Amino acid sequence: MSNLLNEFDDDKSAIIEPWYVEKPISGFPEIAVSTFSKSMVDAFASLGGVERISEFHSGGGDIPIYKMDYNGTPVAFYLSTVGAPACVTQLEELIVKGSRTVVVFGACGVLDKDIAEHHFIIPTSALRDEGTSYHYAPASDEISADRKSVEVMVSVMDKMGYPWIKGKTWTIDAPYRETNKKTAIRKSQGCVSVEMECAALLAVTKFRDIKFAQFLYAVDNLDATNWDPRHLLSSNYGLTQKERYMLVAFEVASALSRA
Repeated sequence: MSNLLNEFDDDKSAIIEPWYVEKPISGFPEIAVSTFSKSMVDAFASLGGVERISEFHSGGGDIPIYKMDYNGTPVAFYLSTVGAPACVTQLEELIVKGSRTVVVFGACGVLDKDIAEHHFIIPTSALRDEGTSYHYAPASDEISADRKSVEVMVSVMDKMGYPWIKGKTWTIDAPYRETNKKTAIRKSQGCVSVEMECAALLAVTKFRDIKFAQFLYAVDNLDATNWDPRHLLSSNYGLTQKERYMLVAFEVASALSRA
């Protein structure tokens, strides 16, 4: 059956290219880390030796890009905008600026109540229940994560002593339409988590041939009769965990850049 999402065009040229909007920046870090938590980014931005080196421009205001030295290596970090289209737009512009290895991490809902809060999840593939990825890869139900990237994340988390699981994630762009029926279907398809960006990020980084890794940390639980937000709605959620998440991301990015 004909469907707009089946109309993938593999032409590498587009009417508007990201390098029409942004230009390469001399000395821009080849390694970048991003998260969706402003409190985490602000905490690291306030550290000594961190400098603001660029920004993303949008109608909603500029989003700063910072640089810090991590174990002698310059690493850029910034706040990703929630949702696949905006997040991918930032990534496209980041690649133009000069980054070639990117690690993104963020919170997710779990589809298995036995996955504890704060537990790390390493996506092995993502169900493409969003629209952005279909502009970067031919239509399919899911897209696989790079095997080497998964191995790097496993190695780093084992080395740092943090618990993790691997599994399929459900990428959706309508969070208020995660119905009981759809959630049950996604569970039967093997999904252990739900978020809003992974499938699109996997697609664009494959399309642009960029080293990429994404990991998630468990927050709210959808594997219940009623939604269990756990600490998702807490005003100070994540503050005691931010250093751990960011440091894991820096370690993964450093290792991935050498892989």
